[in-house]
Amino acid sequence: MYKIVDNIYVESSDVYELLSSMLRVNCQEEMILNDSRHKKIIRQDIIQWVDSVRNSLSENMKKELSVFFNTESFLGLGLVPLIWEKEKHRNIEDFIEFFKKEVLAKEIVKGFFNNGYKKDTENHEELDDFPSLKDAIDFIDELNVPKEDKWNLLHFYQNPEEAKERLFNLIEEFYNLYFIHELDKIREKQVENIEKIRKELSENYYEKMRKILTFDLKFIDDLDEFVFIPSYYHGVGVTSSQMDKDTFLVVFGIGRLDLFLKEEEIDIIEALKSFSDEKRFKMIQLLKENSYYGYELGQKLNLSNSTVSHHLGILANHEIINPIRLENKIYYEVNKDKIREILKLVEETLI
Repeated sequence: MYKIVDNIYVESSDVYELLSSMLRVNCQEEMILNDSRHKKIIRQDIIQWVDSVRNSLSENMKKELSVFFNTESFLGLGLVPLIWEKEKHRNIEDFIEFFKKEVLAKEIVKGFFNNGYKKDTENHEELDDFPSLKDAIDFIDELNVPKEDKWNLLHFYQNPEEAKERLFNLIEEFYNLYFIHELDKIREKQVENIEKIRKELSENYYEKMRKILTFDLKFIDDLDEFVFIPSYYHGVGVTSSQMDKDTFLVVFGIGRLDLFLKEEEIDIIEALKSFSDEKRFKMIQLLKENSYYGYELGQKLNLSNSTVSHHLGILANHEIINPIRLENKIYYEVNKDKIREILKLVEETLI
């Protein structure tokens, strides 16, 4: 792990890269924003690799990827905190052996429940122990995910050994069939990415980190470690985990550096497109009156987690909303100054 400055660190991880690649294979289309700036930084080699893998997937593996690595429930990414806590994030063979022999099935299912889609993440402690059936049902009922994902989660709660076996077999098979052949290239990319991050954050690191992650970072002063883990396959996505009160972990797509740190003039057409979608327009109207976090927006607009995240990502990309982290939640508020700036440019251009 490399220290950048103060309590900010950057680390590489073969294991998180493996999990990110599985998410990418199943969800490539959802992970690409419909935005001209994003399209400029999309790596064609990743798209080609994903297409190649998809063409050779068995029907069973397709089904299992859709269960454990989808943009609604992210069950497979529920392993991220456990992997870090047990220091199994570096070597994949060590992780697989650890997963098979030492990880309890209930630990895995508990990770499914603690993957960030709770109604109230401030009550994280309530799920530190394996939940009762009543608590599990109440928890699942309140999730903003499709019914199929709710049934999967309840099924795994009732059958944790099956959940462990299926997820283990999926990860091991995907690694041996597809990822292992990419590992040397990935490690070269990791070295490049870590150096890129160290260079980018050598100056004005706080402001640059805020742009990369698009949420407020005032809480980092209270941490012992804020750890960046760049990912080749994660695109421009972010997976964050509050490990404990002292450590905050962020697995993020390296494309975010180019997407959010490269200064460009406002693209009026793209900015207006971000307003024109009915769902995003309603989000802006709600956020104009009050700050909300993702779950609340989903409830008010009857939208799923992935839909809310997709639209919030586009609005944040254009700085039309500002994410503000309060304790364990990320709230969103309207950036009225940016909206005025966009409307002023429209007026100057058209009138």
